[in-house]
Amino acid sequence: ISDNPYPVLFDQLGQVYSPGTFMTNYLSIGQRRGNASINASFQNTRDQGILNILDGFERRNFRVNANLQVTDRLNLQTGAFFATSNADQPDEGNVFFGLRMLEPNIDLAATVNGIPYNPLVRQTGRTGNVSNPLYSAANQENSVERDRFTGFARASWQALDWLTIDGNLNYDTGDERQKNFTPLGFLNSSGNESEGSLFQAERSTRAYNIGASATAIRRFGDFTNTTKLAWVYEDQTNRSLSVLAQSLALPRVPEFSGVNRDNLVPGSLTQEIRNNNVFFISTLDWRDKVIVDGLVRQDQSSLFGKDQRSATYYRASAVYRVSQDFDLPNVDEFKLRASIGTAGLRPV
Repeated sequence: ISDNPYPVLFDQLGQVYSPGTFMTNYLSIGQRRGNASINASFQNTRDQGILNILDGFERRNFRVNANLQVTDRLNLQTGAFFATSNADQPDEGNVFFGLRMLEPNIDLAATVNGIPYNPLVRQTGRTGNVSNPLYSAANQENSVERDRFTGFARASWQALDWLTIDGNLNYDTGDERQKNFTPLGFLNSSGNESEGSLFQAERSTRAYNIGASATAIRRFGDFTNTTKLAWVYEDQTNRSLSVLAQSLALPRVPEFSGVNRDNLVPGSLTQEIRNNNVFFISTLDWRDKVIVDGLVRQDQSSLFGKDQRSATYYRASAVYRVSQDFDLPNVDEFKLRASIGTAGLRPV
């Protein structure tokens, strides 16, 4: 067994990581005139990250909201949001795991046999898990692009002094594009060439929900009753399409026209989710001392089993605030409560 000092040492962490800049620009404008108001904003974000060679993360979003008080009893609101982003990502295994195994006498930025960023970092007797993150970042492509749009509209109408009706519509759509490319002839830490690979995936989500509710608040002498009836419908569709080429036929062609078509692995998914929910809740309050509450809720969901598409839940409770009738020393609030009910969650 021998333990000799390394003839030269390199700051490998400094070669791979360096301080990155973070920049954000924000612009907002708004105006209110009469019973109407509008606000709009734009934000641009640039995060260089700490990994050398890579471009980091960029995002741009735009938002606008408007409000209109039509009458003393009718209010309208609407808004929209759009965001787009792209990320130049590393191979996480090479950046974090493989770097830990390297011996300190290896120059990661060196050019070896005409190849920038020395890929031949495995020394005799060392584990094969070592890798040069700079070589991987310079030759592999791992990118993700995302777009998202959301919009909403709400209306609130006080039909009577004791009755308020609300309605809302929400829309959300998103797209994601992922690409992972390893070129033909990509070298591992021992100098062996790989057959390369190409993976591309596109994923999209579209969801909207519609809701309506009516809330009544009535007073009868010492009694106050609050009753609400609400309905919500949700519609969601998720789609994805992906193709993996496990070997390439042409070097430096990051498209499927240059892959070996005998090793293609396609994948796809289409998922549709529908939910229809309604609930009724009523609360009776007597002098803020005795409170009785009841709720009935029905959930209908395509996520439930074939014969269990619909589920009904209930709750009943009563509260007596003893401290409202009796002055208890050093006690601010003392109440007795009893309740019974059922509950459930939708499958994920």
